[in-house]
Amino acid sequence: MKILMTICCLVFFIATPSPSMAGETTLADETAKLPLWQVGLVLGGLSVPHYTGSNQRYNLPFVLPAFIYRGDRLRATREGVRGIFFSSKNFALDLGLAIGLPVDSKRNDARKDMTDIPLTVEIGPRIVTRLYGDGSGIDIFARIPWRVVGGIDGSAAGWTLEPGILITNIKNLPWDLNAFASLGLKYGSAEYNNLFYGVEDRDSTSLRPAYRAKRGISWYSFVFSTGRKFNSKFSTRLYLQWRTLSGSEVADSPLVINQNNYGVSLVFTWLPWKSKATESGIDRLPEPEGDI
Repeated sequence: MKILMTICCLVFFIATPSPSMAGETTLADETAKLPLWQVGLVLGGLSVPHYTGSNQRYNLPFVLPAFIYRGDRLRATREGVRGIFFSSKNFALDLGLAIGLPVDSKRNDARKDMTDIPLTVEIGPRIVTRLYGDGSGIDIFARIPWRVVGGIDGSAAGWTLEPGILITNIKNLPWDLNAFASLGLKYGSAEYNNLFYGVEDRDSTSLRPAYRAKRGISWYSFVFSTGRKFNSKFSTRLYLQWRTLSGSEVADSPLVINQNNYGVSLVFTWLPWKSKATESGIDRLPEPEGDI
């Protein structure tokens, strides 16, 4: 179970396309051909809430294999695994995955005696378009993923819409650091919001009244990340994430203990092995690979 939680937390915090994570590219990065694949290790530590709104946390170290693949139709990068329908320098349409953390209700006081939340998988299309920049300086992108959600136990969990604005390619920082920031929100169906924040009559208590969530905004989020690429094999990155449920559809749920939540992760990536073949030279929207 600890191994599963480590993997889930890692995917959640540094790999999911939630409105959150991306990296840096320069004009040279846009035109340079990177290896078709790279293999190595990613290690570090993270601290995230059991679920957004919980006052209890996972504090976990991790060591995992890292695999990067840059095919024309299949991409496996720090953002996760994506199938590419179309990509140019200013627009992309892809199919992506996101992972939601499982919650063991026996280990969460607010959810005591309730049904566990399973590991959830979100899959669906995403539109990405450049709003500002050409890769030579700061770039601004809009990203709009829509996904169907299901638990690994076979349960359906509705759908989510997660629009966000990404500001990348922030350079000229001390110690050769680069940075990016993103703003976004998560909008969930009633089924999705109830999975995390609903309380059935049978689970209600004097301190946890029954609650039925409606379709609406699940939370708002802000991410800031800074890091440094030391060479073609080794890089490090710090992620800081803040989410708030204030003003959201589920803010009044008895399962929301903290309306403001933060997450932090420090990641070291080592990629000593790479292919001789390189990715194709077709035009595509820059990807967050500058720190990999």
